[in-house]
Amino acid sequence: MRKFHGSIFCMLILFFTFPGISQKMTWTTKSDAAKELAMKGGHHYMNAEFERSYPDFSEALQLDPDFTVALVFMANLTTGETRKSYAEKALDIPLTTVGWLNTAAGMVSVAGILAYLQFAKYLKSKKPLIIAGLLLMAAAAWQFSRMPPETTINWLFPSLAAKGLFGVLVIIPIAGMTFRGLSDESFAHGYQGKNLMRQVASSFASSLGAILLLNRQYSVHASLVDATGKQPAITLHWLHDLQGALMQHGIDALHANQIALNQLTAMLDRQALLIASEDLYRLITLLAIAGALIVFTQRRLA
Repeated sequence: MRKFHGSIFCMLILFFTFPGISQKMTWTTKSDAAKELAMKGGHHYMNAEFERSYPDFSEALQLDPDFTVALVFMANLTTGETRKSYAEKALDIPLTTVGWLNTAAGMVSVAGILAYLQFAKYLKSKKPLIIAGLLLMAAAAWQFSRMPPETTINWLFPSLAAKGLFGVLVIIPIAGMTFRGLSDESFAHGYQGKNLMRQVASSFASSLGAILLLNRQYSVHASLVDATGKQPAITLHWLHDLQGALMQHGIDALHANQIALNQLTAMLDRQALLIASEDLYRLITLLAIAGALIVFTQRRLA
């Protein structure tokens, strides 16, 4: 039986709801091989063969890194891709370190679950917990949005730990309040419905986050390139200094100039990703605060 998944619907919604995004981004590709791989990966994806679809989309992106359809599918196939891309590429943190940070944050979540199961029965209302969880998410996202590229792990971990507690303080209490009045038979059906909605919501969030990040990154990159072009004297002076330093180390002028240009391009790409990621985290901050206000106004929330 084929597994229902909301990713395709999310892509259609994004395409028709955000025409400005579709005009700026490369939804298709000139590479026939990339199209063929994407079609093959999409076939595996719709049959819930996610392990087989991953290498297809990965190879398609190697042929055309700007193939947005493949990028959206990859965002759904990889957990926390936005956060990992932000940490690894924008903040220049090694991938292994990112993995250890995520593991440590997961351990914080496990500890939070154990504490919740132990002490939740003494709380008459779960409303303060939910509000605290949303505010923790807002604080974590806000800290992420203000981190410089040379930030250290000591600054990252508190935010990751706060994010790890978000699920404990928000998702578990809401699930408990939702299902506590159901019988054993109704609980099974209700839990299945909840899982379906979670899959759809997760797919939509991943797709939307990936699209917003890429769109903002392209916009910022264009602005940075434009600003660089408006100050050619400063740009040429920087390139000349770097080229001269490379030539002093035995590199010929032609290759030194190419390396300097590549360095400038890489620096603009990294800065664009950093700014785009920070803007996305600011949006998450606003959404979390709005959620906390909505929960605060609920009178019947026990």
